[in-house]
Amino acid sequence: MMADLWSLTGKRALIVGATRGIGAAIAETLMQLGAEVTIISRNKEDLEKCTQAWRNAGHVCHYICSDLSNPKAPDDIFKSFNEIYSDAKLDILINNIGIVLSKPTQTITADDYEFVMQMNLTSVFKLCQNGLPYLKRSTNPCIVNITSINTFKATPENVLAGMTRTAINHLTKSLAVEWSPYKIRVNAVAPGFTNTDRMKSYSQEQLSNIVQKIPLQRIAEPQEIAAAAVFLCLPAASYITGQCIIADGGSTL
Repeated sequence: MMADLWSLTGKRALIVGATRGIGAAIAETLMQLGAEVTIISRNKEDLEKCTQAWRNAGHVCHYICSDLSNPKAPDDIFKSFNEIYSDAKLDILINNIGIVLSKPTQTITADDYEFVMQMNLTSVFKLCQNGLPYLKRSTNPCIVNITSINTFKATPENVLAGMTRTAINHLTKSLAVEWSPYKIRVNAVAPGFTNTDRMKSYSQEQLSNIVQKIPLQRIAEPQEIAAAAVFLCLPAASYITGQCIIADGGSTL
């Protein structure tokens, strides 16, 4: 039936970075389409607040408190997931992880480098790797990685963001091929400038300059990025894998 193509009823999703911005919008959209969601963040207070609000709205939601700057976090996350779901089955993995370190390349320290690599790349790799046995138990599993237009458009003093996001795009393609025998689809979404907390650091003049370079003449709302990510999780997207949807209002054209 047509309605089944646009439903996630009965599906389980695990989302990293889901208490605000794009991650929270993805979680809300998944739940609105019928999925049960487990959210991950390092701030327990934010997790409890979001989980309670969504439960009050009638959704099924759980949380796992974890800091992905810790290399052991991906292992601990799936141990906690086992405690929530004893059958250890996962349908949807959303890797919404990423920090931006804006510094001249020559001033980046070894600690800077290791921290960004751990947060933006190593943690995603490990979450995919550790999630494989759980996804293999699903009948229609998928992974969606949230990257950035830094993959496609170089910007000054953002070399580490570009490097790690580009690596995630290649990881997406590689896993789409390697894990296709398990029927796991792997895709990515690369957002452009989006109305999240990060935009508060920009002056009005900077925002105006950014908008002038976007063909749609505005920045995105988190729900618009979430729509692209959640579409890739739907049965309607069952023949899409190894792709990266660029959701940037045309700014990379």
